[in-house]
Amino acid sequence: MHTPLEIILGADQLPARHARRTQLFEWAQWVFGRATPYPLTRIGWIDALRAAVCLCIVAGHNGVPAWLGEASGGGSAFDAFNRYRPGTECFLAVSGFFLGYMLRSRGTPTFSVRGFLHSRVIRLAVPYCAAVTLAYLLWLAAAWAVEGYRPPPSAAGVVADYLFVTDLVGSPWAVYSFWSLATLFQAYFLWTGLFWVVRLSFLAAGDPHYHRRTTAVLSALAVGLVGWGGWVLTLPHSGARWMLPENVAYLAAGWLVYQAVVGQAGRWVVPFAVGVLFAAGVASGSPRPVYAAAVAVVLAVAARAGTTNLPRPARWLAVVGTYSFSIYLTHGFVGAKVYRLADRLGCPATAATAVALFALTVAVSVGLGVAFYHLVEKRVFAGMRPPTSESSGTRSGPAPRGG
Repeated sequence: MHTPLEIILGADQLPARHARRTQLFEWAQWVFGRATPYPLTRIGWIDALRAAVCLCIVAGHNGVPAWLGEASGGGSAFDAFNRYRPGTECFLAVSGFFLGYMLRSRGTPTFSVRGFLHSRVIRLAVPYCAAVTLAYLLWLAAAWAVEGYRPPPSAAGVVADYLFVTDLVGSPWAVYSFWSLATLFQAYFLWTGLFWVVRLSFLAAGDPHYHRRTTAVLSALAVGLVGWGGWVLTLPHSGARWMLPENVAYLAAGWLVYQAVVGQAGRWVVPFAVGVLFAAGVASGSPRPVYAAAVAVVLAVAARAGTTNLPRPARWLAVVGTYSFSIYLTHGFVGAKVYRLADRLGCPATAATAVALFALTVAVSVGLGVAFYHLVEKRVFAGMRPPTSESSGTRSGPAPRGG
């Protein structure tokens, strides 16, 4: 049975602790060295982690604590839950990890734009746009049925929703939880564009280690972004703003965890990223960077655990993880409707009622997400699978799904 540190760094990298390990130079050599290259494939533990993060977000956005606070005349339950729940920050850390997987070496000298369009833009953006369309259709139905319903969005706001730039124009989102997806797509486009430019420059120079050097350059940038982003997290924010700078530390931390796990970055980057996020949480008084730091540790442990058999509860979570992106896209349509129904039915504002409503919102959210996955996301993935391309030299492998 390996310890978590052995799982992260590889048991072969931790021989018996000889006395010479205590020497400062050799400790530094070990810490700043790299783990044995590790071929990462789809791992059930990571799917289980994705499901756990997704369900935490569903719980936070589905309004039961708000209903309990409003119905009982006090908002303390909602305020406490909203402050201390794990949330989107953890989702972004996981997304950064998958970004590292997406840009892994495939042994070919070209960067397949078509492969990128398939794996990120088509795979994620088409279901996202379908969810945005559904949100606006529901708004139109409500505006038709309810006199004086909230005013219509501007044309610029609608276009911004589809182009992932809503925060840049200060327009309200079709569904508020979509802000994180706009941030995610912005990061994916910017990071992948930079990756392609750096990689192309190494290829033009005839460097045989073009991909490894490109990854090293972006990992060095990610270290800087974690440090800078950790500082940004400690600053007060209010009003309309660009959301990416205050969330880039989470994405960069996920990227660094992936590179450390597969041996493309030094072992030290994981404790560095975790330490910065933890310090940002302490300095800002917010637990959310601390939760993201914990997710970074769990990602590293889960990735190095490989294909270890999952216990039954984790297997259930891993199944839910398959549908996590669709659940995230659709969960915003559920919560408010459930507790408004509870108000209409005159449900008592008790803890037992809140627990029942919470179970109902989670069940409906997961069910709606599963339906959306089969009706939209899975069809997009199956119908637009790219054939083997001469430009890329390879067919896309079985990448972990989701953000």
